[in-house]
Amino acid sequence: MFAVNALFGLLAMWVLDKIGLKEGLRIGASFVVIGCIFRAVSTGLFLPHIQQFYITMFSQWIIACGQPFILFTPTKVAELWFPEYERLLATTIISLGTPIGFIIATLIIPLFVTETDEIPKLVIALQKLS
Repeated sequence: MFAVNALFGLLAMWVLDKIGLKEGLRIGASFVVIGCIFRAVSTGLFLPHIQQFYITMFSQWIIACGQPFILFTPTKVAELWFPEYERLLATTIISLGTPIGFIIATLIIPLFVTETDEIPKLVIALQKLS
């Protein structure tokens, strides 16, 4: 996924710079939504496990294509919406959204999963939620 992310990162930087923040976010969100739809389809119990795996990998690839359009926006948002003396703080706060989300998920998930046999159900629920 790194190569996909790196290639689409260059495209994302160009789009965010030349076309604009709004269109860049639209493109990124479109990739993520399409990838999540494929991921939800991959959880279908009507599919053999090998097909579920391939569909999940394909969905991850699509999401990886859209990720740079989302993750590269904090500096552009800070540049457009904040004065120069506040840009560092704004970029830092915006960039902390993803790691803080991971921390919150790590703290909340044990509240829902108390037995090891519930883990597959959680994985399917998280795939459908995303």
